[in-house]
Amino acid sequence: MEKRVNGTVKWFSARKGYGFITDEEGGDYFAHFSQIR
Repeated sequence: MEKRVNGTVKWFSARKGYGFITDEEGGDYFAHFSQIR
């Protein structure tokens, strides 16, 4: 099950294709480039 998260990009590596997003409550989420819309 996918969960949609709105937040701010904490860091992202274009070379590696992934990074982390921080939501409004301070939680960090792993994000792969294929999951970002």
